[in-house]
Amino acid sequence: MKFLHFLDRYALFCLLLLVIGFSFAAYFRHWIKSDDLVPLAMLAVTATLAAITWQYVRTTQKQLDLFREQWDYHQQMGLEFGIKKAHRKPWVRIANTGGVRVLLSKTVFDRRGKKPFTRISVRMIGEGQNYGFYVPSALYKDEPHNCDINVTLHYKGYGQSEQTVSRAFRIELLSGNVYRIRRGIHEWWSVPCPKCGAKLIMMNTDNLENYDEAYKRESIMRDQLRVTCPQHQSPWMDTIETINERNKREKDNGTEA
Repeated sequence: MKFLHFLDRYALFCLLLLVIGFSFAAYFRHWIKSDDLVPLAMLAVTATLAAITWQYVRTTQKQLDLFREQWDYHQQMGLEFGIKKAHRKPWVRIANTGGVRVLLSKTVFDRRGKKPFTRISVRMIGEGQNYGFYVPSALYKDEPHNCDINVTLHYKGYGQSEQTVSRAFRIELLSGNVYRIRRGIHEWWSVPCPKCGAKLIMMNTDNLENYDEAYKRESIMRDQLRVTCPQHQSPWMDTIETINERNKREKDNGTEA
């Protein structure tokens, strides 16, 4: 690899040295035998043309790679989003980080155990542009203290329907207004034993970014509870120790969106 890298950087220089060497050889040998001048001169011209061709191909390849990178970037679609507090309300912020315009068609809000809430918001978001809107108050207005919501954006690009990876957020309320917004899942996630029906078993939701991840962990935990019933053992069970550790970590580091 080092040899190829050396050739890529210094091949033209080496060929030019050969041309100069052959030129001097042709000049000095001409005084000894003039017949040798013609083939050596032809060899020098050939080496010069080869050097020029090599440099042209090398430059053209770099330009093609640059054009390919630019083309790939302009074909990428991507939306980044989060939720922040704005005027004591939760505000969905969206940024188009891709290279093409996308048509935002709808936003789906999920809450565990409740029917999904869909907000139809047809909006064209250009490259590098931002867009946002308030979270519908119907999702949290009846909650006295807090609630978790799972958010998914649906959009279209090149005529095809796409959707973002979901993200979960906790909305914390104080006197009906938003006090704080945190990333991830923080609600009590109960997992009943599928064999005996025991319900007072809580799942640890640490490091879960959305409901899809939570449901996968819940499925694994259900199988573990079934196998270990009636002892009910699982590495995903929430305990006093894990709860205290999580509370301390959130207090020290913070998990605000």
